Amino acid sequence: MIVKCLSIKRPWSYLITYGSKTIENRTWKTDYRGQLWIHSSKKWDRRARNPFELFTQAQYQRIHRAGLQAIATMDEDEIKGGYLIGRVDLVDCVQGIPRGKWEDVIHAMWALRSDNKSDGWHWLLEPGPALKEPIEMKGALGIFEREIPAGVELG
Repeated sequence: MIVKCLSIKRPWSYLITYGSKTIENRTWKTDYRGQLWIHSSKKWDRRARNPFELFTQAQYQRIHRAGLQAIATMDEDEIKGGYLIGRVDLVDCVQGIPRGKWEDVIHAMWALRSDNKSDGWHWLLEPGPALKEPIEMKGALGIFEREIPAGVELG
């Protein structure tokens, strides 16, 4: 089965896959809408070294409520990189503070930088299932296609 994928640095890939982070920020727009498989990059976002400086209080509380604080505080050796880990639905791509249900501070906070400004393109994501067993694969830039085995088990 051929699927569309997006490679995202760790730990963000896991926060997106498990539904805590619902907006992915990019410098570029996409017209694609639909299922998007999340590839966890081998690269670790260096800004995530100290999550207490990186996250706003609201973001960290959201992560904590979702039971994902462990992911937000793990280091790069504890979270697998170079794997397809789950699927989301890409439902929109907007600039500025997202409107509608994403206007809610819990979600829109992911569109803000630490200085409370919003720039770039915000990909609005609906959480989907994680893979029961991650699939090792090479990532790529942009939205890319990969073949995955038919019948992969989603959690």
